[in-house]
Amino acid sequence: MRSDLWNRDDAAGLPTVGQILADMSDGAYGGAEYDATYPEYAKPRLW
Repeated sequence: MRSDLWNRDDAAGLPTVGQILADMSDGAYGGAEYDATYPEYAKPRLW
């Protein structure tokens, strides 16, 4: 199927949302804690 186009993981080298937020806010917001807690925070708000 198109040289396995859909069978690769391109996200391996990308930063997480928490890392991006921490970088943009000079560490005031985001980070590993954000990444760890976001799925539970989002559940009642998105689904």
